[in-house]
Amino acid sequence: MIDADVTQRDLAAEIGIAVRGKPYVESQASAWLNGGREMSKEQIMAAERILGVRPGTLTQELGYVPTSTETVASVEVSIMRDPDLGPKDKEALITQYHELRELRRRWLEGQAAKQRKRGRR
Repeated sequence: MIDADVTQRDLAAEIGIAVRGKPYVESQASAWLNGGREMSKEQIMAAERILGVRPGTLTQELGYVPTSTETVASVEVSIMRDPDLGPKDKEALITQYHELRELRRRWLEGQAAKQRKRGRR
């Protein structure tokens, strides 16, 4: 189901957060919608999540296969849609979220390296 309440401004901001960690301006969405600029695969996948359509609805038409990044995007989208948070709060939360995910990734890599090392003994 498409979220009809999403404005061009919201769409641009949320796609920007999902793809690059900071919002795009409304003119970016206008350029996409008017054919003045092509969207990247990542931007299209983010748009699918934000608009609430099934993964692949837009991307498969362009020859792309959906990936499993929905969890990250849903956290970011939820933060961006929270009416009680200001723009700086949203940016800070998303930055912290990505930093925590990176710390977790590094920890898991360390654990895997320890396991490989133990297996060689």
